Amino acid sequence: MLVHDKVQTCRKRALAKERMTARTESNAGAPKRWAIGKFLPVVLALLILAVMLPVIIVGAIAAREVTGWLLRDRGDLLVESVVTPIERLTLPVSQQIDAAASTIATGIISPDNTGEFGAFVRGLLAASPGVSGIALIGTDGSLRRWNRSGEEALAEATGDAYRQRILELMKEGGPGRWSPPAFSHVTGEIIFTYAAPIRRNNELIGVLSAFMLARALSEDLADIGKQFDVTPFVIADREYVIAHPAMISRELMKKAVDDEQLPTIKTLGDPVLAHMWDSTSPLGGSSPLREATGHRANVDGTSYTFIYRKLALPGQADMMAGFYLPSSATQGDRWLSATVTGVGLALMLLAILAATRLARGLARPITDFGAASRAIGEFDFRERGLQQWEHSRVEEVAETAAAMRRTTRALTAFERYVPKSLVRQLLSLGSDSSRPVRRDMSVMFLDLQGYTRFAKDRPADEVANYLDAIFSKIGPIIEENSGTIDKYTGDGLMAFWGAPVPDEDHAKHAVAAALTISRELTPYIEQQRLAGVDYCRIRIGIHSGEAVVGDLGYGGRINYTVVGDTVNMAKRTEGAGRVVPLEVAVVVVVTPAVLERTSVDGVPRAPLEGGEPLGQLWLLGDAAKVVDSVPLPAKKPSSRIKRH
Repeated sequence: MLVHDKVQTCRKRALAKERMTARTESNAGAPKRWAIGKFLPVVLALLILAVMLPVIIVGAIAAREVTGWLLRDRGDLLVESVVTPIERLTLPVSQQIDAAASTIATGIISPDNTGEFGAFVRGLLAASPGVSGIALIGTDGSLRRWNRSGEEALAEATGDAYRQRILELMKEGGPGRWSPPAFSHVTGEIIFTYAAPIRRNNELIGVLSAFMLARALSEDLADIGKQFDVTPFVIADREYVIAHPAMISRELMKKAVDDEQLPTIKTLGDPVLAHMWDSTSPLGGSSPLREATGHRANVDGTSYTFIYRKLALPGQADMMAGFYLPSSATQGDRWLSATVTGVGLALMLLAILAATRLARGLARPITDFGAASRAIGEFDFRERGLQQWEHSRVEEVAETAAAMRRTTRALTAFERYVPKSLVRQLLSLGSDSSRPVRRDMSVMFLDLQGYTRFAKDRPADEVANYLDAIFSKIGPIIEENSGTIDKYTGDGLMAFWGAPVPDEDHAKHAVAAALTISRELTPYIEQQRLAGVDYCRIRIGIHSGEAVVGDLGYGGRINYTVVGDTVNMAKRTEGAGRVVPLEVAVVVVVTPAVLERTSVDGVPRAPLEGGEPLGQLWLLGDAAKVVDSVPLPAKKPSSRIKRH
């Protein structure tokens, strides 16, 4: 039996390999296939990417540009807010002083007329609220000065060098100009001066100047800083601080008076402004400032943004106005693009996850339908989860599931009438495998002796149950030994070996099936006999030889069957077993042609004279152990059983 099991295992593997080879050949040259459970989610994900990714990219670029524009406009606005007060103070002053110098040059107003000129100066001061005083410098370096109240003050003892430098610049020609900020010993303030030449007949006859206090600018800058939450400043020569919110402090100005010098960015006391030019980095961004420039500086690990613009003041005053603020103050605006991109990517990811889940949900019934179809192709007619899809809300899914369930139920009913193993073999061999051919094969007939007596006067269901009990044991044995049940003959059956798959060991397999039936059914029949109930014994006849096998019949009814003398001889051989005593539960009779094709070493056997046209037959198994002589039926030549 161990050898037999190995043979069966090898045969099953061979059939499986043939099916796999056939499937591979059918798929040869076909495009690569994807499982719908993977294909559908991938396609939907790619579609979402194709639709949403360009939108996200465009949105991110647009958000970045908008953010750049907002920051640029805000920077320009703040710089303009710092510069505007300075221009509001300085531009009218320069215009009025230029006009006054022209008036004096025409001689309409004479500086020598003290009363008239004093009234003229008071008019200038009234029209220029930002001016703290006006001075007239003669070509000899003399100085006359008027304060805010219009009173002529005493000439300063200091400042000769400053006045000489102004005169030299004016002699060179050119319009009026602003001088660099300076510290005034008289006022104790930081001032910056506008000087306009007085020329008559292209000859310099004096210089009219007006000076302004930087403290007024600091007060304006303090208001701007509070309004926009920044720190504005005005510096000269990249070092000297002219105006700053801190410079409205009396203590700071007192220190400047004591030091008699302008405060610098290092001495002002603003730690951020002190490092304005240290560890700088460009602002970057795709939208540079239109009317200003700037940079970033790192101060004690904190980044600050400086934005500034050079003041367009004619003269030697190299001053710039601007502001600074922590870079983190604009971080939210700069992160707008990243936020838009992140939200877009998150929504796209959610859409992909939702689409993937939806696709898998849609693919599940199709996957189950495919699995059920493959199972049907392998003659497995179980419904395999189709019932759940029959109640689907998707009409096509529900209809397909219902149709496949009807198909499986119909096939389950029909498979009882069709040899499953035969159909599998025919399908694996191709469409030409069922054409009638001549082939060397073995045929078995099996009959239940005593069935007529057993079935008489018994209920139909009892007879059917008895036959089912017998054949449910015999059928699997035949199929496990590579045989095919051709048909049931009421109280018997016909089986064959060697077709449709060629089998060189067909006789060996047929004998193995017969001996297995004898071994398995003998205890069952003996139990019935000892119990004293009606029973049938089994006769088996086997013959090997050439026969015609294939589809036979007509268009309305075709059977794959075996015909020829081999079949007739097998039937007669089965009938010859009647002479064996009834105490033998299973009688196995074979022809010499069977023994020529296989070895039965170790199996009891005895010759049996079968008469015409059978000739000598052989009993195998328990039948070979009967008495030496058994009488044949009346009116027939005697048959004798001999020990072997």
